[in-house]
Amino acid sequence: MIDAKLDLSPDAVRSILIHKPDHLGDVLCAAPAIRALREHFPNARFVASVMAGPAVFLTALGLADEIFALRGPDWWAQYDAARHIARCRAMRFDLVVNFRHDVRDILAVGLMGARRVCSSTHRGIGSWFRYPSPPPQAERAEIENHLAMLRSMDVVAHFAPDGFRSRIPIATIEHLHTDGHWIVFHPFSRTRAKAWSIEHACAFVRLVISHGVGVRLIGANEHARDAEAIWIDSPRFVSHVGQTDAVGLMACVAAADALVCSDSGPGHIAPLVGTPVVTIASGTNEPSRWAPLGATVVRNEVPCAPCHLETCPVPGHPCLNDLTPAAVFAALSRVLGFA
Repeated sequence: MIDAKLDLSPDAVRSILIHKPDHLGDVLCAAPAIRALREHFPNARFVASVMAGPAVFLTALGLADEIFALRGPDWWAQYDAARHIARCRAMRFDLVVNFRHDVRDILAVGLMGARRVCSSTHRGIGSWFRYPSPPPQAERAEIENHLAMLRSMDVVAHFAPDGFRSRIPIATIEHLHTDGHWIVFHPFSRTRAKAWSIEHACAFVRLVISHGVGVRLIGANEHARDAEAIWIDSPRFVSHVGQTDAVGLMACVAAADALVCSDSGPGHIAPLVGTPVVTIASGTNEPSRWAPLGATVVRNEVPCAPCHLETCPVPGHPCLNDLTPAAVFAALSRVLGFA
């Protein structure tokens, strides 16, 4: 049998498939682990099977040389799974790393023909891979769960705060530097259950500006209408909603004194570029695992959490609506050193 360490030498591994067909925040959580793999295998070509949106960020961060675009976490239902698996088999990857903990994804990567497969296991499924890893831990941040997977390949990696800041042009960050304190604010989310109310968001912006702190609002094109409701006429308020590409969005976060964010994808940019983040957490999941690494979490404890639902069935949506703008500003004040 070939020695495992020799089998994973840089000369032996020249092509790697990263499998992570998930939403932005989940993909960003895998970024430090992917970078550790790139450093460990500097001669390898990296192909990522991801959604088109997050793919832009992987490319901007220098983590993927080629993209196999999939439609989403349920790609196996929306896409011709057999065709994708056949395409991967034809590429004859030296190593496949599956960063998605789902039985269907675990089984799929096992059919891609690679002799070396690294994946977390699920109730024993995937334990036959050459490099199986224990399932992710709920009490450990997802960034660290992904890094822990690499230990099965003897790749030891640790999270480096602001490790991706160098990927952003300095001039792009400096262009956003203005006098005084500025924060970036993202109250939106892909699911209604995680989005702070527009009323709370608007009141929060006014409260922050009243204390002399500027606000840069960020969001995607689909948030434009809600952004108009939050907008206020002040030189200390700027809306970048629908106006930034991947590098521009990362620059906004990198240039800020802090990011205040719902439990959504942009929040996970903050630890990658070294910006403090305050997370407005709903009761949908466990902040210990899914909040950005190192985040200050503002949360209202409710008996129905974690519900893992996309729409809240409880009248009044108490897990989020009972989180007042004053409570979130108090957390921000501590992060900025005002309190």
